[in-house]
Amino acid sequence: MEELIEVLSHWSDPEFLARYRNYLVLTVFLYSFFEVIFPPLPGDSLLILSGSISGLSGVNPLAVMISASLGTFASSVLLYSFGAKMGKKLLQSPKYSHLMSSKSFQKFETWFQRYGFCTILLSRFIPIVRSGIVLAAGMVNLNRGKTFLSVGISIILSTTFFVMSGRFLGRNWRRLPEMWHYRIKMLFLILLCLMILFFILIWLWKMVKMIRFEKRKTQEQNE
Repeated sequence: MEELIEVLSHWSDPEFLARYRNYLVLTVFLYSFFEVIFPPLPGDSLLILSGSISGLSGVNPLAVMISASLGTFASSVLLYSFGAKMGKKLLQSPKYSHLMSSKSFQKFETWFQRYGFCTILLSRFIPIVRSGIVLAAGMVNLNRGKTFLSVGISIILSTTFFVMSGRFLGRNWRRLPEMWHYRIKMLFLILLCLMILFFILIWLWKMVKMIRFEKRKTQEQNE
């Protein structure tokens, strides 16, 4: 606990964080493994944070991406295998039915029928339901080899994106105010213009609605 507090208190010190680079890789592997089995865990946030720490401490981002990918892939294989073993019996199982509702299973099954393995390829970019997609793929017995290949590609793409995004933030966090000062001003100006346009459209819509109401009322009186 004392070491954890010390790490948190020195999170912006690259030389200090570099001493814990091995812990970072191991932590990412374990967290990525359990994130698939326990979906509420925010896996993407951890990858961004890990990428930031790797940027600050000089840890090779490839080590972070490999450990995250291996952990996620290993647990995905276990989840698929469990779904293949249980099949649709899982939906009525008093012990495991909480893992997949009939409504969710029907939705995933429809996705597989419409989009095939593209559903698996995009699964890592779909928060909350991605673990359910892998489980459902096993339950409907999607081709094991193609499923694992699709899962692997999805994991590599998503892990690379989130880790490298975090690494960019970690290496440039001191320069962000300078880098984004002009962009933030432009964004604020654009949002302000959009808000003004929105209120103008609302006002026009109300005016048109009022005119139509008065016109209809006048017609009813004339009749």
